[in-house]
Formats: sequence, C-alpha cells, structure tokens
Amino acid sequence: MPANNKREKGPSQEERRRKAINQPLVGPPRSPTNNYEGRRNKRTADRRLRTVSSIIAIILLLALLVPLFSTCVQQRTSSSGLFDGPHNVSAAELEANTGVPALLSQAWYVLGRNAPLTLAVPPPTAASASVTQSVTPTTSGNASTDSSYFANETGHYIKSPFLAYWSSNGKDNVFGYPLSEAFEQDGQQVQLFDQALLVYHPELKGQKGEVQLGFLGQQLAAAQNLFATNPAFAPLAPITDTANQRYFPESNHTLAYAFKSFWQNNGLLKFLGLPISQEFSSDGLTVQYFERGRLEYNPQTQKVDYSNSGDLLLAAKGWPLPSKFNLGLNFSSKIELGRTLAVRVWSDNAWQPETIKGKFGGDDLKFGQNGPTLKAFEPISPSVQPAPYRLTLSFNDQTGRLRQWSQVITVTNRDFGTQDLILPPDQLYLADHKADDYDDAMLDSVYKAWSPQPLWTGAWQYPLKLDWTLTTGFAQRRTINGKSDTLYYHGGLDMAPNTGAEGGAIYAPAAGKVVYIGALQARGTTVALDHGLGVTSYYFHLAKSSVHMGQTVQPGDLLGTVGTTGRATGPHLHWEVRVNGLITDPRTFIEQDLSK
Repeated sequence: MPANNKREKGPSQEERRRKAINQPLVGPPRSPTNNYEGRRNKRTADRRLRTVSSIIAIILLLALLVPLFSTCVQQRTSSSGLFDGPHNVSAAELEANTGVPALLSQAWYVLGRNAPLTLAVPPPTAASASVTQSVTPTTSGNASTDSSYFANETGHYIKSPFLAYWSSNGKDNVFGYPLSEAFEQDGQQVQLFDQALLVYHPELKGQKGEVQLGFLGQQLAAAQNLFATNPAFAPLAPITDTANQRYFPESNHTLAYAFKSFWQNNGLLKFLGLPISQEFSSDGLTVQYFERGRLEYNPQTQKVDYSNSGDLLLAAKGWPLPSKFNLGLNFSSKIELGRTLAVRVWSDNAWQPETIKGKFGGDDLKFGQNGPTLKAFEPISPSVQPAPYRLTLSFNDQTGRLRQWSQVITVTNRDFGTQDLILPPDQLYLADHKADDYDDAMLDSVYKAWSPQPLWTGAWQYPLKLDWTLTTGFAQRRTINGKSDTLYYHGGLDMAPNTGAEGGAIYAPAAGKVVYIGALQARGTTVALDHGLGVTSYYFHLAKSSVHMGQTVQPGDLLGTVGTTGRATGPHLHWEVRVNGLITDPRTFIEQDLSK
C-alpha cells in the first residue's frame, strides 16, 4: 500500500467489496458531483487499483513459486534414476540434472544444510523412530498374493512397489539384498537394503518418483551420533577447488582424491548425493558419509567401495540382523575346462544351513565342514562339453525356511595341446590300456576318499624345489608311438629335473594324510595323499618313497625321490591331483587358496 493511505481513512471492507463488484478495475470512473469529490474519488480509485493489482501480482507469484518449490523438494529428495547424474554439481548442473531452476535448488540446499533431517524423509533417531508394526522391521515377512520376490540371501521379501524399482535399477548389484520387510517410518513406507533405503511416495503412484532413495547416510550418521560428536561433520568454510579436490557449498564439505574420483567416475550424485562429512578413519578404514550412503577406502587393497550402510544402521539401531547367508565361488561366471570350482556357503549370524544340497549340471555336490563354512568342490573334467551349466543350492535356515539359489556358470574351452610318447620295444606292453586299468583298480579306493573337513590351509606349492622343466602339461592329448588308438588325456604335470638325473627330493605341496604306497604298472612307485573334501594328490614314477601309510604330512615334508619306474622314458615326477576321483589341473590349488 502507498504510504499516504495511512493518513486518511479509506472505505470500509464492505464498501471496497461492493465498489469492486460494481465498478470496473480499469476505464473512466463514474462522473463526480464536484471537482473536490472528483479528485478524492480519483485518488480512492487509484489506491484501489494499486491494491488489487498488488494482490493479483502476489497471488500469481505464489501460484508460480509454490509448484516449483514443491517440485524442487521432490527432485532434491528423489533418485528414481541411478548413476546418470552429473559428476560435479553446480547451480547450472543441478538445474540441468533435476529440471528445477538453479535458484530454487540452491534455496533447498541452504534450508537442507541448516535442518538436514526435517525437510524430506527425516531419518528417525532412537527417540523418534516411528515403526508402527507390531514386530521389528527386520522380522521376516510372509509371502503375499502381490508381486513379490523372496531374497534367499537374507530371508526377506521384496514386494511391490519396491520390487519394480529394485529390479529395474540393478537389483542386488546396486542395492544389495533386503535387510527388512517394508515398514512405516515417520508416516512413510520404507524398506532397508544392504546399501540403500527405499521410500514409497503414494502421491506419485504410477509416475516417476513413486519409489525414491531415502537419506540412508544421514540416518546412519544420526544413529551413530556422529553429527554431534565427530568433527568431520562440522561444516567447512569455502575453499578453492583444485584438480584433486572439490568443495560443495550446498553441503559445506569437500570430496578429494580417491573418493572424488570414484564418486565422479561413477556418476553417484543421484545414488549417494553430496558429502555430509569429511574423510575420517573408522575401524581401519578411511570413510566418508554422503546423504544416501557411505564410501570406504581400504588401505590394504587401496580400493574405494560402497559401505553396507544398511547393515551398519541395523547395528547402530540394535535391530536384529537378518538370517543372512553368503555364497563364495572362486570362479563367478566362467570356468575353464580342467579347473576346480569351489563352492562356499556361510552365515554372518552364527547359524548353520541345514540339509544342504547342491548340483552343478547333473553332478551332485558333496559338502563338508570348514569351521563355520560349508564347502564343496566340483572338478571340471577336460572331457566335459563347453557350455553353460546351472549351479543350484537348497537348504533350510535356522527357522526351517527353505532357501534356494541358482546361477549359470559357463564352462569355456581350453586348448591342452597334443603329444606323442615314444616307447622302446621292451616297454610297448605299457601302451596297452590294461596297465592303466590295473592302476585305476588299485587306486579306486583312494579316488573315492572323502573326509568332511579340509586337512590343508593356504595355497599349495610345487612338490619339486630343484630346477625342473614341464615336459608334459596337464590334459595334453597323448598318443604312444603315433598310434591314435592310444589317445588319452594326460592326467597331471610331468616335471623333469633339469639335471636329468634321478634322486631329486619330492615334497608334500600341502598338508594331508598318506593313503597309498605301492608299485603300479604304468605309474611305477606311487605315493598318494588325502587332503580332505574329496581332494587327493598322486606322485608317480618315484625311485623310492620316504613315508608310511597313515602318516600325516605338512607342506615341505619329504615324500620320496624322482625316478623312472613304470611308463617313463626318463627321470621325472608325474604329479596328479584329483577331486572326487576326476583329474583336475594342480595349478588351480597353487594359484588360489581353496582352503578358505
């Protein structure tokens, strides 16, 4: 209103209402009765015109700003898309990324910085958490008629609408597995995952943004009381950006070096949001908190990775951990012919899978116990057809619930090469398969040896410490004196001493138990060790053995010496490893620690 309106009493509210109805806002006023009255009426009309115009302008401005501000808040709290945000954030970039004018985006960030836990989905504290269901959020739920998926790894269901969002945005590779059922938090339906909190917005049902990422990082920091106690969360004054460091005025924190590169290269603005702390040390790791999660740097591996912020939140809240199990494979999706697949199943919650069964293709897996871990080995025979094969597991957890797991692993081809072995006339009888059949019959009980626990730890070593040359590789296709009817796979590694002489020491490559000593027709003087879980090793063509039956050996213990007994054209050790009676490349046990 103009200031001079304060010096005279204007028309009453009722009079202004009637005049506004009866007199147009524009155009000539009604004829005055005299000049004084005309001038007074003109001033009144002018004031009325300015008043109404101001009111209309304010209404129009509010009509424009309120939807934009609401959109800004929704966009700021939403991350319905993953890994597609800008690498660095600025006013212009925020506008391009969210579709919200930069001014409003900055206004949101200022408000959010001053009251980060009250504007969107406020993370509940121990005192304010509002879980309205009668059970804790981590109590396993029941299947429903709605679309649902049971996560065997954690024993929880993912149901609509969270299931569609989880499935279409990377599943467990991005979010991990559910750590809770859906539950109510501060009036909203949420579900907690290993690396994310999903929030349901019914007002956006059927639209983009119906399910959004919640502020898991903020909730975790609040639950751990870090905002008040950790100086890394104190806001920083603006600093100049460099190639290795970026300051975010929206959150008053910086990203630097490895964390900056990881956040930037993976486009994590939408998935993690902005940093809400500086880097600091925690439990031997360097960590940094973000609005929606946490990153950690392992100084031993020198790698940045996502923290399982959901698991950390459960621990901070004191909520029960889910019935979670872990699956470990030494070859995750592809395995070469002749290698050994190791399958490990274990739980972080001190429960043991019961009645476990497994298959790889048509082969049954046989599980043994290794501390809290169940383990099975599957040899991939050189004669197997390269193709995809399905690995399946089923077992009951501690509640009796059936868990099932399935994955396709592709067996890939491998060129083992060929070799023609020349035997002198006085040894041609050894080319007869009857010699191999005899040896196999003598070793049959050793092939079937199986103990429920591994007898070794750590990676294996080669059984020869002297200089040697590989004269025949694993699974080479071998003929004898050029006869194709003698074609077969060479079962191990032929290791010939570079001295060309007998007598070189042969050592145990890993701990085990002596289960065979004897003379065979094709393989000569032989020692065999049982290493547990169906893994056995063989030492052929020995000049002599240095162990006795039933002896327990440790890595480096003397087994015997190199010789030329049996089907041998010169001094060498034939070293063979079998899993469940089938030949496998011994080098897999050297290259990988399969005892874990």
